[in-house]
Amino acid sequence: MTNYKVPIIPIEGATIEIVKPNHHIYHFSNGYKVSATNNEGGRYLDLALLKEGLPGWDTPNDNNVIKGISGRSELEEFLKDMQAR
Repeated sequence: MTNYKVPIIPIEGATIEIVKPNHHIYHFSNGYKVSATNNEGGRYLDLALLKEGLPGWDTPNDNNVIKGISGRSELEEFLKDMQAR
């Protein structure tokens, strides 16, 4: 099985750190970071939300890790939401 590669999605006001083809970190001007990596099975993405290097506990999300992002459009929607904060 081929690992799912994290798509490169340009977001205004964010920079992308490509750690590996299957692990990117999006750095937002508002202090948030989103670490996107493929999960162990390689078919979906897991996202970790960070605020200034710490887990983003002060966010409206119940958890700072979101598992099972299934595609580019879902990832892009999440990234745009983080930029708008």
